Amino acid sequence: MRGTEVRRTRVVVLVSFVVVGLVGWACGVRTGPGGQGVSLSVVSRILYGVGADKTIPFKQGDKVILNITADEPMEVELHGYDVEILVKPGKTSTLQFTALRSGRFPLMIHSLGEEKGSRVEILLGLVDVSPLNTGLESRSAQAFPVLGAEINGEEVPIQNGQRVPLKDGLLAEVFVTPYPPTPETDLYLILRRAERPLRGAEIVVTYDMRDMDHGARDRQIGREIADGQYAIALDMLMWGDWVADAVISHPGFEGTLRVLMGVYPWQK
Repeated sequence: MRGTEVRRTRVVVLVSFVVVGLVGWACGVRTGPGGQGVSLSVVSRILYGVGADKTIPFKQGDKVILNITADEPMEVELHGYDVEILVKPGKTSTLQFTALRSGRFPLMIHSLGEEKGSRVEILLGLVDVSPLNTGLESRSAQAFPVLGAEINGEEVPIQNGQRVPLKDGLLAEVFVTPYPPTPETDLYLILRRAERPLRGAEIVVTYDMRDMDHGARDRQIGREIADGQYAIALDMLMWGDWVADAVISHPGFEGTLRVLMGVYPWQK
């Protein structure tokens, strides 16, 4: 009799676990190492269901499930993973994939209307896939800076107009306009050595997205607009995390300045 009760207890416990797992899956929450779901809605072309930083965090290796509703028909694409879905009003569409690559990837509206209507580029938010074994639930606490630079081998945020030390006593003041940067931004470098402007330098800039390789953008040549002041026009393809490498050449000097730009419409 007692053995029968024990067996019944085990069966009840097992059934409870199965029911809880099924309910968890139906509700779109993590049910184990392989599954995670997030419910999102797009209203007036603004994403809801995410925090103020517009970031949706995952871990590398997660099965990502984004359940999306919208108040108008649209095509939504996740850049970097190149997966897309058509979302129609009154229906939930599911975008799912396995997060094999780490990085921050733009979730964008690519077209509005039925059956791939008018082409647009509207950033909704970011899918942030943290590398395994980082101990971080999301890298949003270490968000890509609005403006940053590599100093002594470390990428750090900087103020607009801040001086960045390079080798051999060279200093570079880094400005962008507009600030915060947009996809069409001008980068200005003011180069000085011993407080004297560095005239006649050659500056070649290549730039690309941090987590999405488009192939380095066309080389841009810095124009010297005043003594030691150089302007570089950047035409970035889309909102996201961008890295620009400026190769600076001058008699007796050859070096690279890395500039980071977080290009997002919600930056203030």
